Amino acid sequence: MNKLLSISIPTYNRPQKLFLNLSLLIKCIEKFEIPIYIFDNSDNFETNEILNTLAYPFIYYNKNNSNIGAEKNFIQALQTPNTKYVWLFGDDDTFNTKEFENLLNFIQINEVDLIILNQNSFRKKVFEDLFINDINILFQNYIAHMTYISSLIFSKDLIYQLNFDKYLGFTFSHIFPIFELKSIKVFLFSNILVEPLPSRINSFSSNIAKYFVIDFYRSLELLDRRFSSIQKIIAHRKIYNVYFNKYYYLFKSRFKYNEINIKVYMKNYKAFRSAFNIIDNFLIFISCFVPTFK
Repeated sequence: MNKLLSISIPTYNRPQKLFLNLSLLIKCIEKFEIPIYIFDNSDNFETNEILNTLAYPFIYYNKNNSNIGAEKNFIQALQTPNTKYVWLFGDDDTFNTKEFENLLNFIQINEVDLIILNQNSFRKKVFEDLFINDINILFQNYIAHMTYISSLIFSKDLIYQLNFDKYLGFTFSHIFPIFELKSIKVFLFSNILVEPLPSRINSFSSNIAKYFVIDFYRSLELLDRRFSSIQKIIAHRKIYNVYFNKYYYLFKSRFKYNEINIKVYMKNYKAFRSAFNIIDNFLIFISCFVPTFK
């Protein structure tokens, strides 16, 4: 079994999507003996039954005794594998598998804390290979990108440093502890494009406004003072741009998104803005012209 990299998948009541995901993954990784860890938060045994049909010896299945919540499931998916790097992977995602060997070659000869992968989705960010050693640059330019679960590969050393407990209860408790660190070495790996499975339909939860307004903002509030209120406002605005600006009609048409959630979102967003003074609100207005990514 490969000790360099594992793929760790938290899942909840989506056995058919997970099966398609694993079928594609295994074809790509089996010759490298990459371990796959499954952390099942579901209330039934369908996932386990499907896994039993897969003839891959390096799948490790964990069924939670009860639903521990998405955040805790993500965290145990990071902490449990004993490989040097852990790729936190969505149960309904895939990637261009031809580049996988290049990824392995990279992590064999480089020491980094975090690898950020490109995306081929409506959150698409085209970037070139780049090392980043500045937390501020990571925060300002890539925090919105990092909300896509499958875009992140963590080193085990990084995982040991992260204080997940501080952000438990909020959707991105696996991301925000990164910005508490004083230093980090990140690599943007441009050639792997993570994307939704072709079968993804209606994967966006009705709680998306909660995730990207309330939870994201409250997590920003918990960050230490190295980030100014203006930096936090702009970070939140970028999330807004991704989900509820350019793609409003995409949500309504493609995902049959319930318009009442948009109204709830706007109500929450106005409440968020009311917490700032006139100058800050003017800067929020200016930030509307900031692109989704740098």
